[in-house]
Amino acid sequence: MKELENDHNVSKWTKNHGISIPYYDDDKTYRQYKPDFLVEYIDGSIELVEMKSTHMLNSPNTKLKKKHAEEWCEARSMKYKLISKFQ
Repeated sequence: MKELENDHNVSKWTKNHGISIPYYDDDKTYRQYKPDFLVEYIDGSIELVEMKSTHMLNSPNTKLKKKHAEEWCEARSMKYKLISKFQ
């Protein structure tokens, strides 16, 4: 959050965005994924940002959520970023 506040390219951001991305897990159970942040940049681009611990970046569940989030964002001309503070 501090990095977003100090980034001069960010016009606004929120954690309380209300976005929920529907998907089915590997067991065919319906789920909803709620990314951590919605970020709007001064150039008008919008990005969903997800923070994960480094050890979680390559987990099957994280990869599945990332796939669905990228598809969801692409359909809405948005970007998706999965990051770890320690990568």
